Amino acid sequence: MDKEESIATTVLGITMSIAIAIYATLPQTETYQKEIEIPQGGTLYGTIANAASDKDNLSDVLDKTMRDYGLTDTTVQPGQKFIITLRK
Repeated sequence: MDKEESIATTVLGITMSIAIAIYATLPQTETYQKEIEIPQGGTLYGTIANAASDKDNLSDVLDKTMRDYGLTDTTVQPGQKFIITLRK
């Protein structure tokens, strides 16, 4: 490793340490879980939007719900239930 690579590695290490320290000191957002049920003619996005508040990022809640339930698209059936995570 030459001198320039060594300096770059050191700078990267310091930058990562600072980022981790800043992240660790950020206040953690409190969340809660809520059960939703897809109504007749409803969509997953619309049902999440009805349950969420202004504190929630709907795209994030939708993405997390889809990952949690292994969904590859947003096709849902009336009566289907999901537990979603929202911010307090």
